[in-house]
Amino acid sequence: MKASGVPLGDPGQNQRGRSDASAGGGTSGELTELDRHVRWLICQSFVESGDPPSPANLAQSTGLPLLDLERSLERIAVARAIVLAPGSTHVAGQFWDLDERG
Repeated sequence: MKASGVPLGDPGQNQRGRSDASAGGGTSGELTELDRHVRWLICQSFVESGDPPSPANLAQSTGLPLLDLERSLERIAVARAIVLAPGSTHVAGQFWDLDERG
């Protein structure tokens, strides 16, 4: 049993002992199944091309309306699982300049 009182392996709880939301809303800082899938697509894009996908490409890949996809990106960013470019819903793609690393 975990310190929170939630038995290990409880199917209604995630690894941090919080309830998993199915798809859609979720609460602040919690990722839904959809959010985790979107994050996986982002990671896959980085691995395959070295660049993040655009929100429009992610919306097309998931079949979501762009507004719903952007809400998912915002939830993922609030959970600190991705970084968005300032003032947008585009995933930040470059965190440092390799020429400056020496």
